[in-house]
Amino acid sequence: MEFYNLKMDRLILLKPCEQAERGEIVALARSIAKHGLLVPITARRILHTDRYEVISGIKRFYACRLARMNAIPAYVTETPSELARVIIKKKEKQDCFEEAEALRSLIVNEGLTPEELCDGAGYSEKELYSLLKLTKMGEFEREIVRRNGISPEIASEIASFDEICKRTELLSEVIQSRLKLTEVQALCEKERRGKRVVSKAKANRTPKFRDMRLFDNTLSRAITTLKEAGIKANLMSEQKNGSTEYKIRIEN
Repeated sequence: MEFYNLKMDRLILLKPCEQAERGEIVALARSIAKHGLLVPITARRILHTDRYEVISGIKRFYACRLARMNAIPAYVTETPSELARVIIKKKEKQDCFEEAEALRSLIVNEGLTPEELCDGAGYSEKELYSLLKLTKMGEFEREIVRRNGISPEIASEIASFDEICKRTELLSEVIQSRLKLTEVQALCEKERRGKRVVSKAKANRTPKFRDMRLFDNTLSRAITTLKEAGIKANLMSEQKNGSTEYKIRIEN
């Protein structure tokens, strides 16, 4: 596999971006315009032409085009095998999120079992499931991880939580306190134990005001973390018919 700076007009896509992904692409384009592309895309040379098919990093391609880049850093391979792509990502230590998405695709779309992936690509069972956890993170969480050099192991520990606010809160704590893996593992375990204790206590009381205040603070910390990662975000709330509506706006 070779590394090139490929001209944008030499690249083609067989899979267009989804409508739901466009907001993420706009945010990523702003980040690329400011910091450059940190993780190259992967492309496959199309035989007998001077064109290349983008096989990994479709969002990054769209974001680079939106940022008006003339050329884009790319790893070029000639193998079309999905499993081979995963092996390449593993060997070259490319973006862990792209690697995780490729693994998930092989399981969901190609029907490979975890055992077959472990045998075919050389993963341990622990490595495989640790990577698959990362697919729960959204694009802005992934950018926070990338920009702050958070290890895949730490990101995986945080990704074990289902609530996006909790994940963002933990990412903020990791960045501010510069926590190591063992410290993050201890923190996550403490959060899990704390959640079980709170769940039992809720049976005896209904602290609605306190819960809403805690929710407001968690969202505010999430917005602060986004801003620290270079993403312009604002939180708005509005009272409607006895309920509160929250909106998070990512500015263009």
